[in-house]
Amino acid sequence: RSPVFSHLNATVLGLATVRSFGAECLLGAEFDRHQDLHSAAWYLFISCSRAFGYFLDSISLTGIFQWGMRQSAEMENQMTSVERVIEYTKLPNEPALRSSPDKKPPANWPPEGFIHFDDLSLKYTPDGNYVLHKLQLEVLPQEKIGIVGRTGAGKSSIIQALFRLAYLEGTISIDGIDVSTIGLHDLREKISIIPQLLRALQNVELQSEDEGTERQLVCLARAIVHNDRILVLDEATANVDAQTDALIQTAIRVHFEHLERLSIGNILQILVLDAGRLMEYDHPHILLQNKKGYFRRMVGETGTTMARGLHKLAAQNCSK
Repeated sequence: RSPVFSHLNATVLGLATVRSFGAECLLGAEFDRHQDLHSAAWYLFISCSRAFGYFLDSISLTGIFQWGMRQSAEMENQMTSVERVIEYTKLPNEPALRSSPDKKPPANWPPEGFIHFDDLSLKYTPDGNYVLHKLQLEVLPQEKIGIVGRTGAGKSSIIQALFRLAYLEGTISIDGIDVSTIGLHDLREKISIIPQLLRALQNVELQSEDEGTERQLVCLARAIVHNDRILVLDEATANVDAQTDALIQTAIRVHFEHLERLSIGNILQILVLDAGRLMEYDHPHILLQNKKGYFRRMVGETGTTMARGLHKLAAQNCSK
């Protein structure tokens, strides 16, 4: 701009001289040259500024794209949560926790503890495979039942069926009352259970062995206080020390002798399961007489010494 302004100032100040010499055309041409130079420089400045701004914006696009990808991933994560919430809203409702007034069992129910499994089948999901198949079984009052079988045979599934923790087909009745007609709390409050807590706690590294044993004893104490007619033992003496084992066994014999017991362990009557089907059900001594029986085969797989001891123990128990 300086050459243009200088030329204009000089022309205005010497306007009389320019006219007297007739130099208007000459000064006009000089002004055009200054103006062209100014326009060229200004155009170059504008072009470079725009190009520099374009490249700066291009560089910043990577940050914008990165932000967009983060927001897209965050939206995807949030949509997963939304889908999970929607899926939860579509889950079938759990049965009522309390019985309706017209179907509420008596306060002293069950008075005897007679359990009847009628054509019972169980599966853990509506579209899953059956883990129990058409189980027909009667457990008499004060009867002690031991449930045995290999891993996956369905031992714990019977307990889950009794507590209505899975999808059931068929019926389970206790003292003539179908358990599917009463509330979950009304049913579960009448059945005591001593679970195998220690192994589960160790699997999740939640508690030490001593604390797991103490929790198992707490369950035993609760069962004694409740004094329910039905007691379920899920390997209550497994993975505990000898002193605790003796304590639990003594407490069971003293406090629960009059009760009916379903146990995954050693008891009087033996229920043998295989792949969710009832294979054998009788006194262990009688089952051991069947040379081709499932129970005898399982006992034989424990080793010669152990099998001989179990045969002897079963015979002694049968003669009592």
